[in-house]
Amino acid sequence: MILQNSIENNNINISKSDVLEFIEIRDSGEYNMYNPVVRKMIGLDKREYKYLLNNFDEICDRYGIDV
Repeated sequence: MILQNSIENNNINISKSDVLEFIEIRDSGEYNMYNPVVRKMIGLDKREYKYLLNNFDEICDRYGIDV
């Protein structure tokens, strides 16, 4: 698993910028975060987005993002 610029796990690649974009969209309050439009806005595939949703706190901790 690579932690500096992206998290890779079973062909799932989530970068720190993906997480920061997710947080920005979430904090705007404009979208339900389960809406597929959000996934497309960030540029993640279904598996990556599901992994981000299910492991959000852990991913933020690994990147040192305080939410």
